Amino acid sequence: MEALFVSSQQRVTGEVHVLLRPGMTFVEGVASRYSLMKASKGAYGESAGEWTAAEAHGFSKMLALPGIFYTRAGRAVRGTQHWPHR
Repeated sequence: MEALFVSSQQRVTGEVHVLLRPGMTFVEGVASRYSLMKASKGAYGESAGEWTAAEAHGFSKMLALPGIFYTRAGRAVRGTQHWPHR
């Protein structure tokens, strides 16, 4: 277990700049040679050029599927004795 933890931290390097206020913490910036933002051209969303709008739409639909199936399964079970009565 310890070897897994140590190997998982190999790319955890760099600096984090934070602003501390009473009851709050703000991340102002990060710098790492293993930055995921650097690997993705340093931009969010479609401006990064990683995905087209259609691909992003399809991905969001796929990501929603577990919740959709969970909801559908719950509707199917409501008539049985296993569904919590309210």
